[in-house]
Amino acid sequence: MNLTQLQSVVKTLLTTILAYLVGKGWIADGQVEGIVAAAIAIVAVAHGFYVNRAVALVGKAASLSEVEVIQTTPKLAQAVPSDKVIPA
Repeated sequence: MNLTQLQSVVKTLLTTILAYLVGKGWIADGQVEGIVAAAIAIVAVAHGFYVNRAVALVGKAASLSEVEVIQTTPKLAQAVPSDKVIPA
């Protein structure tokens, strides 16, 4: 699932739940837009951390002096700027 699909699912579910809460009178109608925008921003940040986790982990491992070589997938090896990381 890519970021656009994830944001669409979150927006749809959250809008449905918030419409119910507005109908019950628990939140004001004007608050819905702000809550949905904040939730989508949080999802985008969390997705970014998740997607880039492997690159960060391999990069951190490559920076250790004890590590001589890391063999990984060609795509990940290309994303990590280190001579220690080579494609398998």
